[in-house]
This record gives sequence, C-alpha cells and structure tokens, in this order.
Amino acid sequence: MSRTANSYREDDEYAPGTLARAFRDQFRAGRATVESCSWNTGLMPDPEKGCDDVMSLFGSHVFKFNKGREKKRLTAAIMGAHTLGSAKRENSGYQGSWSSKGSEGVFDNDYFRQLLTRGWGPELAVGDNPERNQWKTVDGAGPSSEHPQMMLNSDLCLAYDNNSAH
Repeated sequence: MSRTANSYREDDEYAPGTLARAFRDQFRAGRATVESCSWNTGLMPDPEKGCDDVMSLFGSHVFKFNKGREKKRLTAAIMGAHTLGSAKRENSGYQGSWSSKGSEGVFDNDYFRQLLTRGWGPELAVGDNPERNQWKTVDGAGPSSEHPQMMLNSDLCLAYDNNSAH
C-alpha cells in the first residue's frame, strides 16, 4: 500500500511524511499466531455460495448501516483486495491468482480488469475436491501452468449478478 501512496519515494521509502514510515512507526506487535480459527466460522463468505453469501455477510455485519447500492459498492471495493493475493490448494482448496502475472502483490485495479476482460469457464472439483469449484481463464490467452488465474463464484457475481433483488 505504501508503494501506491502519493507520498511514496523510491529513493527513501521511509522518509518523513511517507505512508511506509507511518505504518512502520505505528506498528505494534502482539497478534498471536494460531493453528486454527474456529471462532471465524461463518464470518467470511463461502465462495461456493456466490453473491447471496457475500452480500448477506458483508451487508449484515461489515456494512450493516449502509443501504442498497452503497452496500454493493463497498462490498465490491473490499473484494478488490483479491488483487493482492492468490489461493493455494493446501490453504483453501482453491488454486490460482486473481491478478495477471506481474501484478500480483500490487495494490491496483488488476483484479477488476481481469474479472471483466477475461473469458471464464468452470473448473469443477479443484484438486479432486467436489466441494471446491472455481473459474479458470478460457479466452485466447489460455490458462498458464506457471501463473494460473482463477475467480470464484463470489468474484464473478460482482460483475454478472444483475438480479435487482440483491
């Protein structure tokens, strides 16, 4: 995030007034690392359930004081954090990156660009697990074994769910 801030300085990342310096100076250690987090069950959307679960959880908890279209806008914004990451089969059961090669780990809008400009086709039973389904690229660029891209039901519904009831 500090590299994308207006205050970023390539010659001195931690110069006075930079976001990186503010992050560094305000950091406080103390989070305990745990092997499991059963208390978290039901607090994050189930990607298999798509927009219904995303809107229910974010709408009911995170953005409960916002209304209609504003909830959707804020939910889409928070989902944009996928531009920074990737999924690993051993962690979540899913496999791939939400961003194009070279854009992973960069706080930009590549997640939204990939979501809207790529062709997506279903990939069922990821890693032979029938409870893990995702979308893979099926357009002319094709999937890359070196950098597989994917989306989840909860991602694609942001762009393709036109049900006015949501």
